[in-house]
Amino acid sequence: MTKRKNTRRIVVHCLLTDPSWHGPVSVDEVRRWHMDERGWADVGYHAIIRHSGAIEIGRDEGAVGAHAVGYNLDSLAVALEGGCDIHVEPRTDKLTYTETDRHFTSMQFRSLEAWIKGKLVVYPEITEICGHRDIPGVTKFCPSFDVRKWWLGVERRAAQMALPFRKPPLGIPIED
Repeated sequence: MTKRKNTRRIVVHCLLTDPSWHGPVSVDEVRRWHMDERGWADVGYHAIIRHSGAIEIGRDEGAVGAHAVGYNLDSLAVALEGGCDIHVEPRTDKLTYTETDRHFTSMQFRSLEAWIKGKLVVYPEITEICGHRDIPGVTKFCPSFDVRKWWLGVERRAAQMALPFRKPPLGIPIED
């Protein structure tokens, strides 16, 4: 497999798996889909995050992924089990989806945040965190949420928690 020379972005995907019709999906199942059904050399994603929040390793992290045409050479890919495609209402052509249609868990979002933060340490040259739908030319709704907006919220929470230490006013004892 070709080694990735640069890592400039992280692309978040979903597997479009509804538990009511598919059940749990492991990295081994996705690897089978990608290799047997698409003829790829391996699973396209570098990691998959299960409903439980467990992170399963996919394609070798140093290898070029197979997940976003034209953007595989310089990106890491992570996919969340679950997700949904958009629904087109026939009479209005209005695109709709509901939060419950996404089939994600809070544990997945915690794991996604931790995974991304870890990759930012390993690859400080990363300048973009986006969803598959944010890649130019992509017409899918993947990963079923606005990754950029979600990441901005993560960064805001982190900034709020990193307030500088303030000394207590004089005369107030500090307890050990």
